Amino acid sequence: INSLALPVSDNEVLHLGRSVTTGKECMPLMVCIGSLIKYLKNRPAKDRDEKLMILIPKAAGHCRLGQYHVFVNQFIKDSGLKDVALLDLSLDHKFAGMGVMTLYNAWRAIVVADVIDDIECSIRALAVDPVKGLSILRAEGEKICDSLEGKSKKRLYCQLRESAEQLKRIPLKQTLEQSARIGITGEFFVRRDHFSNLSIAHRLAEKGFVVSIASLTEVMYYVNFMIKQGIKKPAHTLLSRLE
Repeated sequence: INSLALPVSDNEVLHLGRSVTTGKECMPLMVCIGSLIKYLKNRPAKDRDEKLMILIPKAAGHCRLGQYHVFVNQFIKDSGLKDVALLDLSLDHKFAGMGVMTLYNAWRAIVVADVIDDIECSIRALAVDPVKGLSILRAEGEKICDSLEGKSKKRLYCQLRESAEQLKRIPLKQTLEQSARIGITGEFFVRRDHFSNLSIAHRLAEKGFVVSIASLTEVMYYVNFMIKQGIKKPAHTLLSRLE
């Protein structure tokens, strides 16, 4: 199965998303559906006959996890899209269906991505030469991705240690402890999507602030907390119990 992470959104994505929504929906919905439309619009001719699935998680609730899969399914049906379907794994079912190792690797990737994003903001704020520092980060990021995807023989934790050593060598204007820091919280899609939040973290970093963005893993921890407190009862299926 070939998989592709869609790139960071742009104005074209927003325009395409708005063209099929009413304007009352939240920004992330327009970005998600717009990204799908842009991919279908620009994919190479050799891929036009592919069987495509878009992954959008679902859960209880009235917003993204509760309604996005409904909207996307309706859009696919109304548009008459052939060989396009939705893979809507459920948070309540522990995303069962992908296999334990796939979920494990996905979790590791999310944790690493959160940290890499914060490191990028720190380099923008503190590096003597931010351009060179970001170049080193991108090179190490590619190595980490290769390790996660199994393209490298080097195991992930070994690669992370080596990458940390390389990043530690980037000359800084001052230490992290000496720097002014700003934390960014809020809606978990927008706070991590640089297009949706107008790159606020990068703009603050370029003014010298070390920015920390609330992690994506917070959502999983929050759901676990609600289950442990008896606030929410998980709707486990047989498959989710087995996995």
